[in-house]
Amino acid sequence: MKAIVLTTLLMLLGAPATDVEVLDISWRVTESTQSSSKIAWKALVRNNTWNPVAFTLVVELKDWDGFILGDDRVGGLSLNDAETKELAGTVRLSTGLVSSLDEAVARVEMR
Repeated sequence: MKAIVLTTLLMLLGAPATDVEVLDISWRVTESTQSSSKIAWKALVRNNTWNPVAFTLVVELKDWDGFILGDDRVGGLSLNDAETKELAGTVRLSTGLVSSLDEAVARVEMR
């Protein structure tokens, strides 16, 4: 029993934390015409360091099979030390693709 607990603790301590973490992401259709739809997304991000960081946030809208239907790249972002911030944006998709939209996935690219 002690060996299992020790192994778990070592795995937790050894896991590197990312400087900027996406805590939550959500999306919804905000506008729709016969030809295209506007998808709004919101992401909650946190700086896990005690230093200011600069980064780019990439949001990908995917279908059930994981294929990317559209994406949004927001550069020039920054967070102060230990700051949490909500970011938002929009992606325009062909209306025909919206019915197969399953999830939004966000990733951080450090500068």
